[in-house]
Amino acid sequence: MSDNTDLRIGQKYGRWTIIEDTGKLNRWREKIYKARSDYGEEMIVWLSHIKYGGSGYPVNQLNNQLKRKKVKKKIHKRKISISTTAITKEKLEVPTLTTSKWSIKYNRCVKCGGTEYPHKGNGLCQRCYEKRARRRDTSHIKRDKRRSSAFSKKVILKSLTEEVLKKEYSVLGKSLIDIAREYNCTRQYIHKLLNKYGIVRRTKSEARKIAIERKKLKFEKEVDGQLETVYLGDWTVNRDFFKTWTPQMAYVLGFIYADGSLDAGKKNSKTKTTIASPRCSISQNSPEILEKIKVLMSYNRKLYKAKNWPRGYLYRLDLTDEEMYEDLLKIGLTPAKSLNVKFPEMPTECICHFIRGCWDGDGSVYFEKGRPGEIRASFVSGSEQFIKRIVLELYKIGIERQRISYTKPSEFGLPGSKITIYKYKDRNGYYIKLQGKNCQRLFHYFYDEVDESLYLKRKYEVFKKGLDLLKKKL
Repeated sequence: MSDNTDLRIGQKYGRWTIIEDTGKLNRWREKIYKARSDYGEEMIVWLSHIKYGGSGYPVNQLNNQLKRKKVKKKIHKRKISISTTAITKEKLEVPTLTTSKWSIKYNRCVKCGGTEYPHKGNGLCQRCYEKRARRRDTSHIKRDKRRSSAFSKKVILKSLTEEVLKKEYSVLGKSLIDIAREYNCTRQYIHKLLNKYGIVRRTKSEARKIAIERKKLKFEKEVDGQLETVYLGDWTVNRDFFKTWTPQMAYVLGFIYADGSLDAGKKNSKTKTTIASPRCSISQNSPEILEKIKVLMSYNRKLYKAKNWPRGYLYRLDLTDEEMYEDLLKIGLTPAKSLNVKFPEMPTECICHFIRGCWDGDGSVYFEKGRPGEIRASFVSGSEQFIKRIVLELYKIGIERQRISYTKPSEFGLPGSKITIYKYKDRNGYYIKLQGKNCQRLFHYFYDEVDESLYLKRKYEVFKKGLDLLKKKL
C-alpha cells in the first residue's frame, strides 16, 4: 500500500472508511473517494486530504473539486506514498469539543463541512460567514479593467457630493449598502465619505426601525415541511410600565432589584452615536418567571437561550429601551447595584408585591436538612441598608424574632424584637432566616388574594407543602 496511490474500498484510514471510488480526479490529479467518518457522515476525500488531517467536503460539492479543464502549464501527478501504519490516530483525530454538537442546530459548517472554526451564524463557520459577507458587499460592483480604482473614486466623488450624500442618507433614509450599489462602490467607501463630510450616522435602533419598515430583515422558516420567508417585525413593550406604581410594576421591579442588572451602553465619543444601547437584563435558569414578566409588560421578544454548563440552559430577558432605562434610574436603580442598592419609596399597597418580587429573585424556601417537614425561608442581599428596610416591613406585619431579648433596645425605635440579620464571614452580604409561625405569616403576606401571574409557582408550592405539614403537627 505504501507504494500505491490508490485507497482500498472498505479499508479504514484514521477516522475515514472508504466506501467507493467516484472515478474522478481533483484539481491536483488525485482520485476522489467517497468515505464515511466515525460520526457516520458521508463526505468526499482524497489521499493527501486524509494524510494531512482534512475534514472532508460534502458530497454535493464534488463538482467543485474536479480538475480544471483548461490547463496552461503541465501539471505532474503527485507521488504520495501512504500506509495504514503511517497514519496515526493522533494526527487524524478531530479535536475534542466541549459539547456534543458544533452548535445547537448543526454538527458542522453547512458550507465547508468543517468544525475547525467556531459557529458564526446561519449554520456557517466564522471563515465561511465572513467570505459570504465580503461577497455580498462587493458582488454588485462592475469593474472596468481599462481604468484604475483611483479613477473610479474620482468619478464617484464628482457624482456623490456632500449635498447628494446627505439627501440619500439623511432624507431618503437609504442604508450604506443601498447607496454603494447605486454608485458602484463598496459600503466601506460610503462610510469613509460620511466621516469625511461630517454627516452623523444613525443609531442602531434608528437603522433597525427603517429596516423593519422596508421589510429588509427576513429569514427562512420551515412550516409544514416547506420553507417560508418570514419578515422580522418591530418588538413591542409597554414603555410606560415603570412610570406608575401598580402591583404588577412593583413585583417586576422587585425581581429586577434582586436578579436584574443595568448596563449604561456605549457611545462613540467622536460621532456621538450609540454603539450599544442601555439595557436592563434578567437571567434565570428557568423561563417561568421571565415568561410571566413578558406578559405583564406586553413584551413580544423571545428569550435568549444559552448553554449554562453543567446546569443546562440560561434564559435571559433584555429590555433595550432608553426611556425605560431612564425610568429605572429615577426610581433608584443603578449599574453595579449589589452592594449599595436602596429600598425605593412607594405606596404602602405596593410594598408586599415588591418584597415578593425580591424574594422570588434572591430569597429561598426549603426544608431543613435532617428535620423533615420543618419549613424555612431565607433572604440574601449585598446591601445592609436594603435588608434592614425589608426586616422593618416584615416586623410591621408581625414577623419578629421568636426569642425576645429585653436587654437590647429596638434598632428602629419600635417595641419588640425584629428578626436577626446575619453577616457572611467570607464575603460581602447579609441574610435573614425565618421558621415556624414566621413562615406562616410570610406566606399569607405574600399570597393572600394575589394572582398567579405575580409569584413564582415553584416557591409557592414548597411554601404550601411546608405549611400543610406544620398544621398537621399543631
